[in-house]
Amino acid sequence: FYTVHVLSVALFGKHAFENAHTTGVILAEDGSKMSKSKNNFPDPNLLLNQDGADALRLYLMSSAVTKAENLAFNASDVTIIRKRVLNIWWNVFWFYQTYAPADLKPATLQPEHIMDRWIVALLEQYKENITQAMDNYDLTSASRDLIDFIDKLSTWYLRQSRDRLRNNDLSGWQTFHYVLTQLSLLSAPIT
Repeated sequence: FYTVHVLSVALFGKHAFENAHTTGVILAEDGSKMSKSKNNFPDPNLLLNQDGADALRLYLMSSAVTKAENLAFNASDVTIIRKRVLNIWWNVFWFYQTYAPADLKPATLQPEHIMDRWIVALLEQYKENITQAMDNYDLTSASRDLIDFIDKLSTWYLRQSRDRLRNNDLSGWQTFHYVLTQLSLLSAPIT
């Protein structure tokens, strides 16, 4: 870290980086240092095969470890993230993929229904919050906001709009498409 900085200044006359982000230490579940000799860490291959890299990334990004605090790593928490966040997100996408009209074309967004206006307004607020948190290197807040938005999208918007969407409300489908697209863009740096 120091050497890269010194070499960059010596060779090019400028800093090697503009900002640096450090994390805390990831500890074993019992709070002790992870060690090969103690074998007190989960098998990474099993963890990735069971829960996936996105669940692991979201777990780490939403934890206090990104605020330079130590984290007692718990593999079951990664499973919870997969089940309560990523699986729900996948189910929301699956609903869209299954029921959206095949000829749906993104159009100028003009939400008519109260739920459509609500989810777009909520999305815009979360976009602002997440962007500001990412600009300030507050990965924990950005990740937790993303998790919260996915919950509200599924629990409130989709649950309340399901029948309306199945009855081919074109404005609803266009809104749903817009929200899913924006959610994908927001989550790309995190998951």
